Amino acid sequence: MKMLMCEGGMSLGFLLISLGIGYLVCTQAKKEAKALKTLGYIIGAGLIAISAVLIASKVIWFCGYSKMCPLKGMLMQKGMMQQQMPMQQK
Repeated sequence: MKMLMCEGGMSLGFLLISLGIGYLVCTQAKKEAKALKTLGYIIGAGLIAISAVLIASKVIWFCGYSKMCPLKGMLMQKGMMQQQMPMQQK
C-alpha cells in the first residue's frame, strides 16, 4: 500500500480505475447489437490490456528504481543474512 501513497501513486490509482472501467465496458457490450458488441469488446479489451501493461511496468519500475520498495528491502535482507551466515561459522 506504500506504493499508492508515494509520488507516483496517483497515476497507479488511475490505472486501476481504468482497468475496472475496461471491464465494465466489456460486460456492457454483451447487451448491445452485433456491431456495437464487437466495438465494445475491442475498446474494453484494449483498455484492460493497456492498463495491465502500464500497471505491471509501474510496479517493476517502482521496485527496480525506488529506495522505498518493500520487496527490494525483503530480498536484500534475506540475501545479506545468507551471506553473513557462512562468515559466522568460520
